[in-house]
Amino acid sequence: MSLNFFDFWKNKKVLIFGHTGFKGSWLVIFLNLLGAKVYGYSLKPSKENLIFNKLKLENKVCRNFYGNINNLIKISKFIRNCKPEIIINLAAQSIVSKSYKDPLLTFNSNFMGSVNILVAAKNFKFIRAILMITTDKVYLNDVSKYVYSENDKLGGADPYSSSKAASEIAIHSLKESFFNNQSSAFIATARAGNIIGGGDWCQDRLIPDIIKSYLFKKKIKIRYPYAVRPWQHVFEALFGYLMLSKRLYEKKKYSLGAWNFGPSSKSFISVMDLLKFVNIHRKLNINWSLEKKRKFKETKILRLKINKAKKFLGWKPLLNFEQMIDLTFDWYEKLKLKNFDLYKYSQNQIRDYIKNI
Repeated sequence: MSLNFFDFWKNKKVLIFGHTGFKGSWLVIFLNLLGAKVYGYSLKPSKENLIFNKLKLENKVCRNFYGNINNLIKISKFIRNCKPEIIINLAAQSIVSKSYKDPLLTFNSNFMGSVNILVAAKNFKFIRAILMITTDKVYLNDVSKYVYSENDKLGGADPYSSSKAASEIAIHSLKESFFNNQSSAFIATARAGNIIGGGDWCQDRLIPDIIKSYLFKKKIKIRYPYAVRPWQHVFEALFGYLMLSKRLYEKKKYSLGAWNFGPSSKSFISVMDLLKFVNIHRKLNINWSLEKKRKFKETKILRLKINKAKKFLGWKPLLNFEQMIDLTFDWYEKLKLKNFDLYKYSQNQIRDYIKNI
């Protein structure tokens, strides 16, 4: 990797919204490794925020605030006090099943949360770059088209997907209205695939379900065994986010707009194939059954085109499927050890990943 990338992040002031979540926690670790000054705004962590709690990441940020993303006054005050140069928004209600149970919470978090951040940020000239993370599920589910590029139509048949698609439209409109000249903060959105990695503990996600089944000897239920997903390790997505944030900070015009970050074509596999691979490769012997009463719809096939990120950022996926699985399950194996420095181990996983860049 170019030394310029490391030099860039040293002492940069970065505000992460949603820093207690799975991806947010790994981003805190990544940015600390790069020497950045990290600030965090998020809801108070729960039991699901495994990696944030276990690694005591509250102590790894310069300033930490627990609050609702829909409180414009508190967001504005926190931004004013921290004076971040770069904002990365990962705050979201990201569980599809939960979006059916509580659609209002989902839209408030994903749509209005994004609006609040940008409305607050428009008043501060010290902010140079804003990256808003959405999802690969923002695309209109066209059964005749399974590979989506950034210019494809937005849609969403479930509350989660539609809340994220709506946020993309809102982000674009606010950018055009209030961040429309060279002196304004540059804004982009990032859409990543199904992210896996150590520390994810959320409900209704395949890898956490497999880990819980292994640890607690419980059979897991599979909703759509033949659904194909763009499985991607968290390091791949975060490195893409950081590369894009750097270009936004540098005010590169090509950095504006939407960006896909997905895996290589070999990592587009079905839920069933992933489960079989994990069972054989990691010798877990996970038992599963088909969930007969499917409570909500899901996209059967989802693939992303990543040509734009390859061409303009020089970003590309580096890990094959086996490496992604090993990085993920090795982390959980270390979690079981007593008196083990899991934070240092997590940093070393990132170091080893960076060596391949």
